[in-house]
Amino acid sequence: MASYNKNNAWAERQVEDANLGSDQFVIYLTANGSAPVATNSVLGDVTEVSYTNLSTRNITTSSSSQSSGTYKLVLTDLVLTASGAVATFRWVFIYNDTATNDELICYGKATRDLDNIIVVVVNLDCYHVQSGWVELPLQDLGLDPEHPYQMHDLLSDARYLWHGARNFVQLDPGRSPAHIFRLRRRVHNERDFDYFL
Repeated sequence: MASYNKNNAWAERQVEDANLGSDQFVIYLTANGSAPVATNSVLGDVTEVSYTNLSTRNITTSSSSQSSGTYKLVLTDLVLTASGAVATFRWVFIYNDTATNDELICYGKATRDLDNIIVVVVNLDCYHVQSGWVELPLQDLGLDPEHPYQMHDLLSDARYLWHGARNFVQLDPGRSPAHIFRLRRRVHNERDFDYFL
């Protein structure tokens, strides 16, 4: 029998500024090592399993209602099929794939040969933490959507492993109001060590 683990921080983050009746929710499949914990609040806190040619992961809302401060969202059943390989997964997260934030701006620049790609994300609100989704044109950047890539923040020297076109960012103006990322491609894997250039 399936068990349900609710992460309050995760749930709050997903419905913050969301329209639960019309926004698009998507499932995110994670492996054993990404078990839900109370501190999970953003999609970047967990790692999605790898898969090829998986059917749509979009969830369809059949009805929604609110009564006495409780919001009820009824979803239709979702059947996943794949014509390629799907890694073993144990946990399923639901996230809001519609949410955007007008307080964040993202832009980029690349050399013609795509050897040097810079992506800048800026929090336009100098008083509050802002978060949202950055969507990169993977095909235009010569990236395989099936492989992770590294975003190296040139301001903080932090490195983030991104998967797919859409990834979550959160910027605190008190710490750093911007990310200046250099995109680093995965070049090979040797004994479970990833190398990025």
